[in-house]
Amino acid sequence: GQALDLDEGESLSAEDDILYLHHLKTGALIRSVFEGVAKIIGLPEERIRNVREVGGLFGVCFQIADDLLDHENPNEVG
Repeated sequence: GQALDLDEGESLSAEDDILYLHHLKTGALIRSVFEGVAKIIGLPEERIRNVREVGGLFGVCFQIADDLLDHENPNEVG
C-alpha cells in the first residue's frame, strides 16, 4: 500500500481508488494487529474473521482522519 501511495498517491482521485489504497496501507497494518490478538487469545475462526474485518475498517477510518488532518494543517509534521 505504501509503495502504491508513493507512486500514485497524488494522482488518485476516485473514492474507490483512495479507499483501496487505505485498505492496503493502514487498513492492512491495523487489521493484522487485530487478527493477531484474536488468534493469541484463542478466538474461534468465525470471530477471528469478524475481528479482522473490524480491524481493517478501523485502519481505513484512521487513515481518512489522518488525511483530513494533513489537509487542514499541511505545514505541521506528524
